[in-house]
Amino acid sequence: MPKTFEQRVKETIAMHEKMKPIYDERPISGERIAIERKGLEPVEVIIYKPEDTLKKTPDPTITEKKALRTESRRPVLINMHGGAFIGGDAVLLDSFCRMISDRLQAVVFNVNYKKAPEHPFPYAIEEVYDTAVHIAMNADRYGIDAVRMAICGHSAGASIAEGVALLAKTKGTISFVCQVLVYPCSDLFTSLDVYDKSCSAEEVEGTKDFISLYCQNNDSRHLLASPLLAYEEELEGVCPAIFLTCELDSLRFAGEAYAKKLIDCGVPVTCRRFKGALHGFLEVNRPDYFFEDNRKSEEQSRLCKEAEKMILEQLQNFYCS
Repeated sequence: MPKTFEQRVKETIAMHEKMKPIYDERPISGERIAIERKGLEPVEVIIYKPEDTLKKTPDPTITEKKALRTESRRPVLINMHGGAFIGGDAVLLDSFCRMISDRLQAVVFNVNYKKAPEHPFPYAIEEVYDTAVHIAMNADRYGIDAVRMAICGHSAGASIAEGVALLAKTKGTISFVCQVLVYPCSDLFTSLDVYDKSCSAEEVEGTKDFISLYCQNNDSRHLLASPLLAYEEELEGVCPAIFLTCELDSLRFAGEAYAKKLIDCGVPVTCRRFKGALHGFLEVNRPDYFFEDNRKSEEQSRLCKEAEKMILEQLQNFYCS
């Protein structure tokens, strides 16, 4: 007998309560901070600033022509992890954020956004947007250049990044030089098997399950949840986008369709499909990911390094332009 919505909510909340102390005890290279939101819960963030080790081991991919600025005002990356909107934690991308900070001399804000079902759509998007506004408005405190601010997300985190980028375009309070979307969920409304006929029934139902926990008010078709389904005028003028998709991933079809739609709207887009890559390869094949997972392999790890290189090069180009 299928579980009721109430049973699934109860089980997911129990999982959050079990995992939180485990994540909180994980060693990290950044600093945990809390950013206040008026009348709402503080935002949990891990902040990373460049370490002196970069001077001892310079990155050979950084050329003199594209030498990064080293003045006190540093570029910014706001990063969100994956986890199907209901799981995961910022600590699982600690090494990724440290790498970005050190190699690009950037300040990285790794946001541990609130999860569903306790905080359904659009809470996490608004939470990250408010965090970005706070960062931009407190540039002196953080020693950053708010004009060179980028946003990055992985899977569910990429869906949040898509929404934040569109919210920034609409509100006009802040702007991003680019959005980095790593295997994004660009359409939460349409069933996966509409895009991918080979998608298993188990995967289709599993996806519907976590989306129902995230989009609890029949709002999965909303612009900020499913930007692929937006009207062109709603997308025109959004910041440039960098897509990294996986060949062996049912989310690839909607992600690449969204990339094409942005191109049709005049938005600068770079998109690369990683041949042989599995969904989550950039997160799973990291030292921070302490779970057993059959997606861990030498080949997926190699692809992870290629993806890192692409992200570094793309961010470098936008930070130096």
